[in-house]
Amino acid sequence: MASASRNFLLNLASAVSFTLDGSFIPHGRMYPMLRSTTENGYTYVGFGGSAKWSPYISIALSYGRAFTTPYRVPAILRKTEPLEPRIGNLSYNYSHCVGLSYPGPATWEVDIRNPPVNLPEKIAAGIDALVRPFSNRYPTMLEARDALVAGDSWCVGGVHAWHQLVGFDFALDDIVHYRTWSQCLESLYKGQADALLAQYQSEAKRVA
Repeated sequence: MASASRNFLLNLASAVSFTLDGSFIPHGRMYPMLRSTTENGYTYVGFGGSAKWSPYISIALSYGRAFTTPYRVPAILRKTEPLEPRIGNLSYNYSHCVGLSYPGPATWEVDIRNPPVNLPEKIAAGIDALVRPFSNRYPTMLEARDALVAGDSWCVGGVHAWHQLVGFDFALDDIVHYRTWSQCLESLYKGQADALLAQYQSEAKRVA
């Protein structure tokens, strides 16, 4: 993403946080994101989309709920990172969420040189309608895990969420469940999932 677009989204995230009375606060300096603390983790909202035709950009939201655990696990870019299994969705998919009361839009089209003065309020309304109900739908790790397995319409789940499912089952110490659901994976993904679980089992560090 071009620096001008990223800076615009960073500033927009701060403005949306202010509109939401600080219930979601900016998180990170490079990627525009908001977080709201929950009793067992946090709810997050990422500001992304297409900047191919910058200064005209299409803003979309990625959002979800992450759960804190007492583990640190191996990471690609650093030695370890907190294990925080998560469940999420994209604003693009709102029309597939069965029972969700939200008329849209899925994205917000903006000229960053002259954005609508009420853009923060519009996106805040989207967060209220999309993200808060989403977070309330999955209050525990177990409910989030089961929704991913079932392919619940409100989340990006099913077999494509195998990486998160490994994290959930490891954190829940439910290896029997892992052995059952992983049988539905294609052989390539099954091998990767088995390897990830084995790595967690051998290298994860309990820190709390």
